[in-house]
Amino acid sequence: MVPRPPGGRETYSLRSVQAGGWLVPLLLAVFLLVRYSTSFLVPFLADDLMFLQKTATLPFLSVWNTRSLDFFYYRPWSREWHFWVLQHLFGPTEWPFHAVSLALWITSLTLYFLLVRRLAGAQAAAVASAAVASLASWEVLLSWISGSQDLWMLCFALACLYAFVLGRSRWAAVLFLGALLSKETAVTLPAILVVYAVLVERADWRSAIRRTSAMWLAIAAWAVIHPQLGGRIGYGAPPAPPATWGVRPNLLEVLLRTPLSAINLDEWPKPVAGWLGSAGGVPVETFILVAIVLLATRAQPGRDETRPGANPPANRVVTFGAVWMCAAWVPLFMPTVWWHAYYGLLGVFGAWLALGVLLGTRRYSAAACVALLAVTGAARIATPSGDMGTAWYIGRAANFMRGTREFFQRSHPAFPENARIFVQSVPGSVGLVPGGRESPALRCWYGDTTLRMYYTSQYAPRDIRGPAGQDFFFVYDSTAGWTEETVPRLADAPTNADREAFARAMWNKQDYAMAAAQYAALADSFPDDIGYTFNAGSCYLRAGDSVSTARWYIRAARLPGAPAPMLALARKYKRFLAGR
Repeated sequence: MVPRPPGGRETYSLRSVQAGGWLVPLLLAVFLLVRYSTSFLVPFLADDLMFLQKTATLPFLSVWNTRSLDFFYYRPWSREWHFWVLQHLFGPTEWPFHAVSLALWITSLTLYFLLVRRLAGAQAAAVASAAVASLASWEVLLSWISGSQDLWMLCFALACLYAFVLGRSRWAAVLFLGALLSKETAVTLPAILVVYAVLVERADWRSAIRRTSAMWLAIAAWAVIHPQLGGRIGYGAPPAPPATWGVRPNLLEVLLRTPLSAINLDEWPKPVAGWLGSAGGVPVETFILVAIVLLATRAQPGRDETRPGANPPANRVVTFGAVWMCAAWVPLFMPTVWWHAYYGLLGVFGAWLALGVLLGTRRYSAAACVALLAVTGAARIATPSGDMGTAWYIGRAANFMRGTREFFQRSHPAFPENARIFVQSVPGSVGLVPGGRESPALRCWYGDTTLRMYYTSQYAPRDIRGPAGQDFFFVYDSTAGWTEETVPRLADAPTNADREAFARAMWNKQDYAMAAAQYAALADSFPDDIGYTFNAGSCYLRAGDSVSTARWYIRAARLPGAPAPMLALARKYKRFLAGR
């Protein structure tokens, strides 16, 4: 068959345009609003806070810097540029970020529909688009603001594929660069396009590689600057993934779960409220997706049968979809890639291109399959999971963050400038203090750039050279919620009970010098109390004062009832003092 000429067009009848041209994107948009309207309620959490903090004062040109990369990934378009632009336009406000995410989703699905329609007709395009829209994997990307990374990559990737199929190779190269600047898993696109040119258009390998040469050059440059693909040139080894990410599936599990994610069965759906209790808007969602299949599959495109390269045989398109799927899933098997279901979405598009062709002529079978996917997708979203890349986990984190924000703003309508807030007993991976470092959450909530939040375990006395301010301490309990911890203050003439309570509080806050001073005063008041004496030595040990540690340990060992381990410790420090 003669290769399709660049810029060749298909003609569609009025009925086809009405049924397949705008109706499918419109119904997809309605489905989007029905299933994902609550995503606007999800606050900033985890990585979102890190990117907000990074881009708040970042000069625009530094957005493209290859240094100081979060998690050792270079994704300047979908992270730094995305957060920089929206934050500078709207401030640290969630709704614009969510609106862009929804827009990226509908753009991606529309591009996919147009791509499949061009390759296989409106019937296959309707089935494939409705099936992909039903997947539970989207919930994470549309709820979690940092899902912009995958959404931008998928949008650029589908635009790149569509431009290439239309014969716009230069535009395809530009769009590929956008995908690569969004997420590195787009690196498989040139190979997918070469296979398309050879398999579907019947081009020879040389011309196919020549058409994608700009993309291969971009990958070569990418391998030099990217810390993952380029062997981390100039970078240290990446940190180990947090324990809360769970256990990485072995290769066999990845091989099984990845294709099952295309039908919402990467984990068996077990909705927490039961299948009926979690139904909610499922009937409406199912009706919309079935309507896409039944209405759009009635359209018969009036194509220009004389155009060279028109109407590639179905078997070629099915094979291409299978190759697209396999190529896009290759990165998921790399040992440096942690597995989550939404990582496989680029390959899922290829899988449903093939399945859409096979089911496109079977209207009612296709509608039944899509209906089943809609139901299992909703059930999968409502299934409890410990995987932080699932909708359930993001929903749990979102509920915690909303409750935490409400508590703080209710109990403290305003914090004094330069206040430090310390929190403890926070549930794992809820995104309040991302990475275990200082959290920008309070600065987002209060609009005060001087506020700081840390874990209580990070407490240290203020640097006298820094700004003065007040410290606040909060404890979370899974049953009682948040409570503010009152730090005891010593009166001018403190009682022994006051000193002991203050010493314990300072130990908990890791102000060991202050705690040591109070235990020393208590030991002087109760010279026969071995506990006060030994605690004074332990505090000086934590404070890094070896000499004072030795003196108090030796003193404790001289008291009646000193246990053998304490005597051995005293002998060790006695030798230390003798050797000074």
